[in-house]
Amino acid sequence: MKSFTKTVAIIIFFIGVLVYSNPTLGQIHSTASGGNWSNSSTWVGGIAPGILDDVVINGPVYIETGNGCNNITIANTGSLQNKNGGNRTLAVNGNISNQGTIQNNNYFFYLDIHGDIDNNGSWSNYNTFLVGASDQNISSTTSFSGYSFRSLKTTGDIFANSTLRFNNTIVDFNGDTLQMNTGNDSIILNNGRLIETTILSSGGAPGQVYFNFSNTAYVDEVYIEANEVVMDGVFQFVDIFQVIGNVRVEGTLQNLNGGHYTVTINGNLTNNGTIRDNNYNCYLYITGDIYQNGTWTNNHTYLSGDADQNLWFTQPFSPSLLRAKT
Repeated sequence: MKSFTKTVAIIIFFIGVLVYSNPTLGQIHSTASGGNWSNSSTWVGGIAPGILDDVVINGPVYIETGNGCNNITIANTGSLQNKNGGNRTLAVNGNISNQGTIQNNNYFFYLDIHGDIDNNGSWSNYNTFLVGASDQNISSTTSFSGYSFRSLKTTGDIFANSTLRFNNTIVDFNGDTLQMNTGNDSIILNNGRLIETTILSSGGAPGQVYFNFSNTAYVDEVYIEANEVVMDGVFQFVDIFQVIGNVRVEGTLQNLNGGHYTVTINGNLTNNGTIRDNNYNCYLYITGDIYQNGTWTNNHTYLSGDADQNLWFTQPFSPSLLRAKT
């Protein structure tokens, strides 16, 4: 009995040491002073994390070649970047939560993320890749501002659980589906472009997707299905661009400068803003009714519905050509 009691006491002692050296059992914490990922002095307890470990970043941590972990949290005092001297990649096999800073350090820092993303800090590394083999969720209260935010997924959809904000970023979903959850239905894009995706509203009330674009931002090869799509700011497009649902223009709708481009709207179109050509021709195909309350001066507008279409004008309607389906 005495031997058993002594053994239990020793086990309890070592558990106490582990808990003391690691504030959250099951997580590896960086020190406040940080350092290189593989350096033992970077970590509380002196053990660098492996690909199965959960990690908390409390200071500046620098990624080297071949680094990876399971879930990772960047605290508001923490930062994550590549080690100076080359491009580096961190493989995150679980979820990532950023309250601090993710950035490049002279060269480029890449993130391969298999799980969900929660961003409430500064996120400006060069490339962020979604590589999970199942659905991945994104929530954010701040902007993603790296060069690109790309999907390389083989299966599963991408779910937006908040407004998605991008600044000077190529947002390339590579043919994957982006599902906008009810009540979290906005995409805000300053410069950059949104390409190769189908955007679905989850429905509900009102099942709306709101876009606010500024400067040179535009969509390319984008399909949208929603009860209502609201276009604010300067919403620009190139082919292919199609909406299934009603559209409401509150800002400006125009083709991207550089070519003749077409938008197809399978629903009603309400214009409370401006619809116009951008040097080249903006072609509109509309299957539903038109409510014109703003400025409408694009080159060609086609009424392409199979059923009756109604026209309601409170302001002049002056495209170069209005043509009904024959």
